[in-house]
Amino acid sequence: MYSKIFRQLYDGTLATKGPWQALVTFVQLLTLANRHGEVDMTAEVISRTTTIPLEIIEIGIRALMEPDPKSRSSAEEGRRIILLAPPRDWGWRIVNFAAYHKIQSEEDRRAYHRRYYHDVRKKNVETQPSQHISTVSIHTDVDVDANVKPKPTVEQKTLDRKKPVDKSKATTGDLQRAVDIARISIRYLNLKSGRSFPETRGNLALVCARILRDGATEAQIQAVIDAKVAEWGKDLKMRMFLRPMTIFGAEKWGQYVGQLTHRSKPTKRVVHIVGVSPEGVRGSIDSFMQYGPIDAVGTARRFLMSHSMLIRQKGFSSIEVQDTNEERSMIYALEELK
Repeated sequence: MYSKIFRQLYDGTLATKGPWQALVTFVQLLTLANRHGEVDMTAEVISRTTTIPLEIIEIGIRALMEPDPKSRSSAEEGRRIILLAPPRDWGWRIVNFAAYHKIQSEEDRRAYHRRYYHDVRKKNVETQPSQHISTVSIHTDVDVDANVKPKPTVEQKTLDRKKPVDKSKATTGDLQRAVDIARISIRYLNLKSGRSFPETRGNLALVCARILRDGATEAQIQAVIDAKVAEWGKDLKMRMFLRPMTIFGAEKWGQYVGQLTHRSKPTKRVVHIVGVSPEGVRGSIDSFMQYGPIDAVGTARRFLMSHSMLIRQKGFSSIEVQDTNEERSMIYALEELK
């Protein structure tokens, strides 16, 4: 089951009145509901399925079951959900699900894609309209096992190094290679985010547009996914935006790519291990060369655990890890890391 999320959802009392856990939970219930608007699951199952902590789901459910006199709908006194089979305390029905389902009908989805591809054709294609990006919708019907990652071909690796493809001159081979990369990218997003986005025409078309229009490569796409998962993955409010529509949208793609940090040659640095006596007297214990950043915390912990006898014999009570390049130090008392 899928559910379309509407802008007006963030304008009502569910978003303005709060709590915010109710809005997060309601979005999950819309997605998990069957065609009758029923979510016949316990809160624990919902939490496990969506990877959202149980306490957030429970707070959200309690809020959604409360009457809301300011709700747009007066049904069930403004409640968003009600129990399926009282007195059983789990399993819920979304009160206005029929209205949501009517809006998000298949025809609405198709109309959206018709408008989208019409705008793409109008803006980017002047000749040979039969070969522009809308041809992707034909190729995305190819049934590929979602659990098998296709091996990159020599042609695909070559495409990764090419300049952006002029869609008016894109061949069927170009489009098929773009679809292959798009499928890999959707699976990579699912793997990193813990989600299960399907390889639908809409999702694949978003990725293909970035490949054909913006010249995105498979490596670049995966780097953007890694960056967004690292940035949003632990933020309960932002985690919901780890989705194809947000990551691969034309509006923000250039910004996401621009935020990627380019790898440079690792910096050569010297690390000193310095002992500190109870009186504050310092003495060198060891030093070594390293390339790249220093994990001062890990270095201090490992050194204390493996050389505690030596440090005590020298009369030191703690050690200091000094990075001469970054001019930083971390101090750990010996007795704290026995």
